[in-house]
Amino acid sequence: MSKKNGTVGSVRTAICFAMLALTFLFLGVVTYEAGSAVKQVQEVSSTVFRLHIVANSDSEEDQDLKLQVRDAIGEEMKLMLEENNALTREQAIETVEDNMDRLVSVGQQVVSDAGYDYQVDAVVCCRPFPTKEYEDITLPAWDYDCLYVTIGEAVGRNWWCVLFPRLCFTDGIMGTVDQDGREYLSENLSTDAYDMITVNAEEKPARVEVRFKIVEIIQGIKQAFRK
Repeated sequence: MSKKNGTVGSVRTAICFAMLALTFLFLGVVTYEAGSAVKQVQEVSSTVFRLHIVANSDSEEDQDLKLQVRDAIGEEMKLMLEENNALTREQAIETVEDNMDRLVSVGQQVVSDAGYDYQVDAVVCCRPFPTKEYEDITLPAWDYDCLYVTIGEAVGRNWWCVLFPRLCFTDGIMGTVDQDGREYLSENLSTDAYDMITVNAEEKPARVEVRFKIVEIIQGIKQAFRK
């Protein structure tokens, strides 16, 4: 073998080793980021209690009815939490479970008053949620404990929010972040988890964007296996 061929072979070997090293480095970074992302989103999901309402259908009337049920349940939930002095996620869930008939009755009354005979059902369970933004707070896609409310056939579009802490119900205005809710998250989440969900889109660093995307991919895989 000539000296030239030997040099070329050495260069190729060095390039192969370099590419292999970069591959392992990349996999290591992805694994670390995935682990950190899952840890943070699990922390978030164990700190909040959410609301998931499904309309009877996608008709304009049924979608409007869904929002009326949402408003009524949201206001009733506020009263219930105040009456029971529920200051933690666990207390909020216990309050809902102990007063489920009351919440269902409120929703059913709205439906009846609107002239429909749809049945309203509700249960506390764990369900998959997509990534949702509430002003400058973004909750990543994941499985969350929630009050799951169905109206009639429950084949219409969904409505998602957060019952505790109150991120979506402020003085009757939906989708407005409650300051007390923001403070609760700040006090009960680690700095990394809180930063992940509160950094707005313009200021969100690449690492946070990557972690959100990783979580969405993992959640998508979980959903695929459930089908």
